[in-house]
Amino acid sequence: MSDTATIELPVNAPTGTFIVETSWGPTIAGRNITVYALMDYLTDDLDRGLIKGDFGLSDEQLDAALQYIADHREEVDRDYAEIVRYSEELRARYEPITRACSPFPPDMPWAEKDALLRQKLARKQQNILAQDESNHSA
Repeated sequence: MSDTATIELPVNAPTGTFIVETSWGPTIAGRNITVYALMDYLTDDLDRGLIKGDFGLSDEQLDAALQYIADHREEVDRDYAEIVRYSEELRARYEPITRACSPFPPDMPWAEKDALLRQKLARKQQNILAQDESNHSA
């Protein structure tokens, strides 16, 4: 570890401890990031720099998480598979409810939905500005 690295550690973690066991599972010390959160990135073979940037990790933290995963591969894979299964179960349960509440047809492309939502937001912002101007000129 370099002298310039600053890593938040919980008060009870010994110096040099990067992975601690929590009720959520193995977690990067001083962060609320489990090693399971990194698994989607790793299974998609994403760039190390992207992982560090998205999670705000130092090289030492990422290396410790990768080493933990390597050292506990069977357990991590089993637990991660359960997390994915549960997430898919929740998605299957709640997606019909979400679709029923959506103002958009289910087959509308995301880009079109995004454009419509941005237009709606722009109109709301214009209305707020117009209201502010009329309040100040009165």
